[in-house]
Amino acid sequence: MMRTILALAALAATLATLSGCVQEAAAETIVGTWTLDPAAMKSTPEYQNATPDEKKMAEMMFSAMKLEITFTKTDVRMDVEMMGNKQSESKPYTVKSEKGSTLVLSTKDDQGMDEDVTVTVGADTLMFKAENESFTMKRKK
Repeated sequence: MMRTILALAALAATLATLSGCVQEAAAETIVGTWTLDPAAMKSTPEYQNATPDEKKMAEMMFSAMKLEITFTKTDVRMDVEMMGNKQSESKPYTVKSEKGSTLVLSTKDDQGMDEDVTVTVGADTLMFKAENESFTMKRKK
């Protein structure tokens, strides 16, 4: 009986350690600063399905907006500048799950409610999907 308990405890400790390693590795893939990629935005379904006027407006907005998202292992900061207005927001996040290059990140919204966002990490690209929107960032060099 004691051996069984010790074996289960050892197994639980091993699984907890491996789980921590997976989240650590996932977090490391997104660590860095990412900027808006207007060229990649044109390949999104939202852009492809837009009317010509909507595409023109989106292109004007992309060119007038500066967006940078910086991930550390535990926090995310978003810096936005649009039409002379600058905003910055920083908050902690956790990696809720990982499947290949797709991560589900969990954070809190302004009201303290859980908020999940799905990101797909490429070599130098990061695609965000939340609700009915998606946008692509590129790694800042």
